Amino acid sequence: MTDPNPGSELPRMTYEASALLAQHSLRADGVAADAGCLLAYYPRAARNPFQDMLYSDARSAQVAVFPVHDPFEVKSPALGMKTIVHYHWVHRVFGQCQTTREAAKAADQFLRHVDAQKASGISVIWTIHNILSHDKRFPFEETALRAGLAARADAIHIMNPATRELAATYYELDSRKVFVAAHPSYLGVYPNFLPATAARQKMGLSPDANVVLLFGSLSPQKGTRQFLKEIAQIRLEVGLNIEVVIAGAPGSPDYMEDIYKFSAEDPFIHLMEGHASEQMLQVLFKAADVAVCPYDSGLNSGVAATAATFGCPCVVPDVMVPAMAGAGAGVTGFNARNRASLAEAIKSAFDAGRNPSTKQALAAWAERHRPSSISKVFFSQMLAQLS
Repeated sequence: MTDPNPGSELPRMTYEASALLAQHSLRADGVAADAGCLLAYYPRAARNPFQDMLYSDARSAQVAVFPVHDPFEVKSPALGMKTIVHYHWVHRVFGQCQTTREAAKAADQFLRHVDAQKASGISVIWTIHNILSHDKRFPFEETALRAGLAARADAIHIMNPATRELAATYYELDSRKVFVAAHPSYLGVYPNFLPATAARQKMGLSPDANVVLLFGSLSPQKGTRQFLKEIAQIRLEVGLNIEVVIAGAPGSPDYMEDIYKFSAEDPFIHLMEGHASEQMLQVLFKAADVAVCPYDSGLNSGVAATAATFGCPCVVPDVMVPAMAGAGAGVTGFNARNRASLAEAIKSAFDAGRNPSTKQALAAWAERHRPSSISKVFFSQMLAQLS
């Protein structure tokens, strides 16, 4: 899953004001104060619909959900109601840190605050999106932060069934706290009406082109630069003149200099910088034969879930494959420690895309993972853990 951008289109209300509105909304739904509960979450992802999808069935579970912009203002249960704090991308506590000493202090301050929240009667849950954050500015301090939160959390939500095993090198997850609710598809979230031929026309691509899409922020951990270094060899091994579409927000100037260089030297590389609108997503994924996530590591992928939603086969690091269970040949893994395996995975994905059963499997995966269905599982499992 992509880390959130700072900011939000929602009004910035205090914890108390948000909780009061949440309580009123539950009452309007006919939920008694002693029956429902409040869930405050941090941080809010401004441009990522994941949280809205995850919480979409909250009302059925008699839970009122709202974001907080400062986790330290949540000090006690609100209005005498059962209150849950849900943490997502916790590395955000390092946002203002410049040194490891500052990061260690920030981690300690946050964990002491979580202790105080729990002592006040608040339940704490944590969703693990990545083993460590993408940029890993303070890896030692972040590992300690995550280990501390794992020990304190009342429930831990994972989307990849292999998370506990993959995290074990860094921190321990108590199996008694862990519950699984998969990453939802984007069915019903993004527009999805454009035929593939029209998508290619809009992109200026030939109907018979062999198109690979790399989607997402352009930063070192996403593997775009390494992929572009390898594309000539990949074309040879796959046996196709692959056209590459790269779409995402630009990274640092030094990093982008290499991306510009590769793009300028290869007429079959098409670079589209900037945030893609919801309308543009269907154009990108329907124009592609295969979406590739050439990451060095990972745990969950919103890109893979988006590709599956649009019926586009996807290549991901093999550790991410369990997170897309049920997508069949629509998701192909490669060994991130053996880059030579990437070409074989791409070839397999192209072959899978020519088989109608692959699109059927992806459509079935997207339907089973509708946001409302995953949200129902999430709340059912979470509340069971906290009971």
